[in-house]
Amino acid sequence: MTTQSTPEGPGSVSGAPNPPEGFTDTFTSRYVDTGELPLHAVIGGEVIMVSQPEAVADMILTAAAAVDRQAAAVKG
Repeated sequence: MTTQSTPEGPGSVSGAPNPPEGFTDTFTSRYVDTGELPLHAVIGGEVIMVSQPEAVADMILTAAAAVDRQAAAVKG
């Protein structure tokens, strides 16, 4: 398995609409060649997710919003 170029545009980390501060410092997109099927992997923190780019971007933005809500609740 070899890592290929970095995805750009809609569905990629760099193309995420209105990302929270620090988003692109935490997450990266990579194309991974498995020998049979090229995959778009989004890597961030201790998580690696492989899926359709749009689904990954939506999941990450949803998780980031939940973290923001939790942080706001803790601050009171």
